Amino acid sequence: MVDQNDVAGAPAPAGTAAVPDGAAPGQAKSQTRSKLAGLSGWPKLKTTTLAGLLCAGCVGALAGGATVALMGAVQGGGTGIPQAEWTRLSGRIEAGTAESARLATDLSLLRDRTIQAHDSADKGRAEAGARLGQVSERLERLQRQDGDLTAKVAALAERLTAMAERQDHADREQAARLAALMDKLDKRQGAVPVAAAPVVAPVAAAPVATPKPIAAEPALTGSLPDKPAAAKPATIEGWVLRDVYDGVAMIENRNRRLVEVGPGDTLPGAGRVEAIERRGRTWVVVTSKGVITAQAW
Repeated sequence: MVDQNDVAGAPAPAGTAAVPDGAAPGQAKSQTRSKLAGLSGWPKLKTTTLAGLLCAGCVGALAGGATVALMGAVQGGGTGIPQAEWTRLSGRIEAGTAESARLATDLSLLRDRTIQAHDSADKGRAEAGARLGQVSERLERLQRQDGDLTAKVAALAERLTAMAERQDHADREQAARLAALMDKLDKRQGAVPVAAAPVVAPVAAAPVATPKPIAAEPALTGSLPDKPAAAKPATIEGWVLRDVYDGVAMIENRNRRLVEVGPGDTLPGAGRVEAIERRGRTWVVVTSKGVITAQAW
């Protein structure tokens, strides 16, 4: 048997917390809860981490409870505990204390890694947000450029449509004027009367007169120059006569431009209009540089 005084005076095993005399098991549990409460400042952990914390707390509570119960039994004068049992209990307490220290170290490492993971996640979210902001700005810039390009294309299409409409209108007007001019020419050609061929009356045979002798005229000693033929007026190129009505002439240039002229008017490249004459069955416009005829291009 072990003496109670020896047991009471023996030093506590290594790794065990010193418990004051008369301490109740409830006080040990409250101390354990206070130690666990010191970890409340840690970041929120996963379920496995919480389970590890609870296991460590349970081991510490059991070790503390066993120590308190043993010391209470020794101090209370209960039945003596053999040395072997005391050694066995001390070994268990030391093992529990070492396991608690290991769990505390693991929890500290897990806390540090969790903090690093949170920091990395925050950094990744910040970088992702920055990249998303850049992508959004690029998309907005592309949308603005697309809108500007669409507006420019629409304006160009409107201009082309307006030009096509003006060209069609000008073509229709030109076609209408040419059709009216051709109608006038057809009407004037139909209104010109065709002169009837003269009837040749039979001529009576004249009596043959006896020729009288003619005295010979003196021979001319010199020759007279021939009378020069009248120069034919030049035809003006670049203008053509289309119609004549009411004392004016309708002429056209190579650009399909119709112009009304009368005596006294001036034409570029043709000079001053002197007269509008009818020569044979056609009309001509006489200018200071030549004549404008109804020639075909």
